Amino acid sequence: MLNHRLRSAGPAYSRVSLDNRLHTAHSGQWRMSAFGIPNRCPQSRPVAALGERPLRSSQIWPPRSGNRERLRDRVNVRLQRESMMFEYRITKYDPAYRDVAGAYTRDEWTSVSDVGRSFEGTPLTKAEYKRVENAYVASALEFLRESNVRSLAVRGLENYRGALLAFGEGDAISLEKIEPILSQVLREEFWCKLEGPNSFIHVGYEYYMYIGVPSPCPKSEQRASSLGLFVEPFQSPYGDQDAA
Repeated sequence: MLNHRLRSAGPAYSRVSLDNRLHTAHSGQWRMSAFGIPNRCPQSRPVAALGERPLRSSQIWPPRSGNRERLRDRVNVRLQRESMMFEYRITKYDPAYRDVAGAYTRDEWTSVSDVGRSFEGTPLTKAEYKRVENAYVASALEFLRESNVRSLAVRGLENYRGALLAFGEGDAISLEKIEPILSQVLREEFWCKLEGPNSFIHVGYEYYMYIGVPSPCPKSEQRASSLGLFVEPFQSPYGDQDAA
């Protein structure tokens, strides 16, 4: 099983500035926004500071005589344990083809708009694109199921193309309804993050997907690999997120 990287609070970044950084880690020409409007992305929301979660009075009072510091340490440990998140980068890109700086060296398709073009002498067909899209969606849902995540909320919604949506910013999306939303995001019909208190799905440029879950998911890792995807421990560049 992979050695996972735990989430930590940090500065918020805009989606565009983060994708400027991401562009240096993947070969190919820089893309404008999938919606043709560059540099119009909202600021990521800061994550709640560790320790803001309220405690029941029975958990903090009365302290044992002379043991206030010990009680405080126990509470801090519990909060840190609850704030853990296991983060993955799940993509079709084989890490064996990355150089020492992490840049991907093969010429591969990176968007649904590449259907019909050839890469490494092989044309990208609609059927092949759909196969990969289905693998991404199935893998993401598998991670959520294995970690008992039942719903995620819509964050940072961008709908410059005016797609008809049955949901809005902040709406909770059940596991059963995530599949079509994730497919549309992968096809660049609109963009949003799907986030919860200790879980998320983020889709970035160049067909990168990031998953965060509250527990290790060895079965999901194996499932993604069996679908031809590569699972790597990696912190999402699209956080930090609000608790839903």
